[in-house]
Amino acid sequence: MLGLPNELDLEEWQAEALEAVGPERDTLVLSNRAAKPVDEAKLAAVLGRVEGIDRVKKLVVRPSSRVEDVRFVAALPSLEELHLQGGGLLSLDGIESFRRGRYLSIETGKNRKRDISRLCEAPIAKLSLQFAKAADLQASARSTTMRHLEVTSTPTLDLREWRAVPLELLALWGGTIDRLEDTEHVPTLRRVTLYGCRKLRRFDGHNGNVTWMVIQQCDLLEWRTLGSFCNLQYLAITKTKPRIALSSFAGLPALRSLSLAQCTVEVDDPHLKRSAPKLEELRVSRLEERLALEISRSNPALVVSNGVRAYRDGIAVDD
Repeated sequence: MLGLPNELDLEEWQAEALEAVGPERDTLVLSNRAAKPVDEAKLAAVLGRVEGIDRVKKLVVRPSSRVEDVRFVAALPSLEELHLQGGGLLSLDGIESFRRGRYLSIETGKNRKRDISRLCEAPIAKLSLQFAKAADLQASARSTTMRHLEVTSTPTLDLREWRAVPLELLALWGGTIDRLEDTEHVPTLRRVTLYGCRKLRRFDGHNGNVTWMVIQQCDLLEWRTLGSFCNLQYLAITKTKPRIALSSFAGLPALRSLSLAQCTVEVDDPHLKRSAPKLEELRVSRLEERLALEISRSNPALVVSNGVRAYRDGIAVDD
């Protein structure tokens, strides 16, 4: 069965029927709608004989798959992306063959039995973990190549375990995490994104290595604790229900850009550049024009935008 123009949809128990991968195909999708058992070693041998198998750069293992490990990856020498959704997946045995791998996604739904402890045997640069367990994070912390990590349903995160991970971007979605602290334990970390972390209350410790942050729908967050990110240069906050006081960003002396979209902002101190002297632009989507003008006049050289107009020193400019 064919999927998208560049995809080849293969029933894994019928792999012997596949003779060749055409030049227009770079993605292989493994399914098992008949729920028949699969021998992973045999599957690897069969795929290894397919003409043009080296054209496959992306592999998607659908939820219906019955593979229990990934030993068949050895048959795909050019593989760069691996998306594991298999409901029967138990381990990452064979992941060491994923030598050219750049991106690994693990989204096994209700399958909570999978063990990803061998993750560090593949030199991946980006990892996406859905419904992460504490053991998943411990396995990830043993990687010496990972630079980008996305975690959904985030449990408690102890960054002291991540000292050897060359992580540059950390994205957290939801979960039970209630505080983020001491990002300096990961000295390479520069970017943090937080989406729907509804139990997140505060930032603690030393977070001076992070320069870029996006926060969305984190309604319990104590905004003044942002001050622990003393070198933050770019900050965007979106879709937050509680009112945010503009003075909450007073402890960010390196801040250059501040964006507050779909938020209710209290302009309790219009003189932003007293405490944020490097601030160059302020974007507030729900800001009355009179307040935008007041902030603009109080902060010469600062570009203030309310989504309709932009001002510098009280004069309208092109945004």
